Amino acid sequence: MKTQAYNDVIFGFFFLVVAGVFRFLTRDMQPDAASFVKLLANGMAIMSLGLVLQSGRRIRHSKKSVGGKESFVESRDALWGEIGPLLLFGLIIIYGLLFPVLGFKLSSFLLIVVCLLFIGGDNPWRHLPAAIAIPIIFDLVLRVGLHVRLPVGILPF
Repeated sequence: MKTQAYNDVIFGFFFLVVAGVFRFLTRDMQPDAASFVKLLANGMAIMSLGLVLQSGRRIRHSKKSVGGKESFVESRDALWGEIGPLLLFGLIIIYGLLFPVLGFKLSSFLLIVVCLLFIGGDNPWRHLPAAIAIPIIFDLVLRVGLHVRLPVGILPF
């Protein structure tokens, strides 16, 4: 049962190691080709570190005493902590497969929208402007600022 409580920490460290491996594998690549992979690896490392820190805080605050022994509070957050990292990993795999076909902007928009729907909240559609703006901003930074060629896909722009 202890492993179940610390899944976020385990997955956080796992993805932190995966991000480190990606950074290590880009050391021999051309700078232009490696910039997108390094950007994704850095983002994965930052999010993994956030997952580890957040889960540690949640584990400390979610314990309650029941009959002299500690148990974890069952909630939607606990369920998301169990299957969320696996779903996110599957979404990233699907994103990588759709990336060359749909292009950067459309596949990134779909990834953000699906992640927002999984996270939920009171109204996940209120974040739709951010889901539209983030791929456009990243496209401008990568294409104009860093001169990285991204797949256009089915969108003409």
